[in-house]
Order: sequence, then C-alpha cells, then structure tokens
Amino acid sequence: MAGLTLHYLEHSRAQRILFLLEELQVPYDIKVYQRLVPSGMAPPELVEVHKLGKSPVITDGDFVIPESGTIVEYLIEKYGQGKIDNPTFRDTEKIWIDNKYWTHFAEGTLQPRLANRRILSASPAYKEVDDIYVEPELKNCAELIEHHLKTLPPNSTWFLGGPNATSADFMMVFAMEVLIDRAPTHVGPLTKAYVKELQDRPAYKRGLERGGPYKFVLQ
Repeated sequence: MAGLTLHYLEHSRAQRILFLLEELQVPYDIKVYQRLVPSGMAPPELVEVHKLGKSPVITDGDFVIPESGTIVEYLIEKYGQGKIDNPTFRDTEKIWIDNKYWTHFAEGTLQPRLANRRILSASPAYKEVDDIYVEPELKNCAELIEHHLKTLPPNSTWFLGGPNATSADFMMVFAMEVLIDRAPTHVGPLTKAYVKELQDRPAYKRGLERGGPYKFVLQ
C-alpha cells in the first residue's frame, strides 16, 4: 500500500496542508506542481490525481482526498492524537462551536471574497464593482478576525487560545496570509502578528523547505 503523498501546487492552499503535516511529524512524500504561465492555472498533470485538477489533494493508501477542509480534518483525526486538538461536542461547547465556525469561515466566507478581489483586479473596468461589493466585505472580515484575536488570552499562539492547534489554525492561516496580501489596509496588528508567529514556527519553515518559494511569507 502506498504511503501518504501531498500533491502540492506552488503558491496555493496546499501550503496549509504542508504546515499541518510538519506539525504532525507524519512521514509523507510531496510532489510539487508549477503553475502555468501566464495564466497561473494548475497544470493538467493534477487531473491525473483527481478529475478536478485542483490542489491540495492527498493520496493515502487507496484514498484520494481533495479539498482543504476535508484533508485537514482527515489528517487531524487520523494522525493528530496528542499533537493537534480535535474538539468535539463532548468538550467545552464554545470551543467546539468556535472551531467549527472558523474552520469553515476560512473557505466559506473569506476565501470567496479574496478570490473575487483577484478576479476583479484583473481589469480596471471592474474597480467600481470591487469597491461596491468586495471591499466592504473584506473590511468586515478583517475586522471580525481582529476582534476575535483580541478576545484571546495574552500570549496565545493558537487561533482559539488553547494550548494546542486545532483545524481552525490550519484553515485560517492561508486565508489570512492572502487577506494580508490582497486587502492590507484592513488588516489589524493582531492578525499580522498571529500569521507571523505561525510562519516562524519550525514546522512552517520545514514546510517551506520542502515546498519551495511561497509568495505569501511575511517579511
């Protein structure tokens, strides 16, 4: 049976999976894919892994698993014992709900608006549309994140303020990296500090060594 392999597209959501794998210290292989020039789209080789041709996708034994959220939850539930917290309804209800909310907020609320910003920025003709529909939403999202971080105990490393990471950390970190890149005027100091602290972790740096250059690293 084949081992665990991450199919990693450069400058993509796959970075969050690379970070998680390094935090888990799970043995894995990585196959890096370069984006097409000039479109920036994923190469057709990814279709050979999964029919949608997107990244991240992992293969683990006989399983082919796409979608960031599915991958994060799968890896934590299978390999995260004692390393990554996996709150359930049996735990403190607020932590369970918060983790569910922020895990899904990353791709369900924030990431679509960041994608809209990228698409609309391709043409000056769409600036008015961005100003009306996208800009206010990104501002609201950035303020919501900053407000949440203000509620955490002092010197918290993780997004829910607990002693260990949860799925929310690995889902939110990429979305927050892109938020800093695409809507910098709305991003608060706690948001930047949180992202910088995670990017300074040894596991994150090991991931960068394996994945290669990554344009969302904070300077």
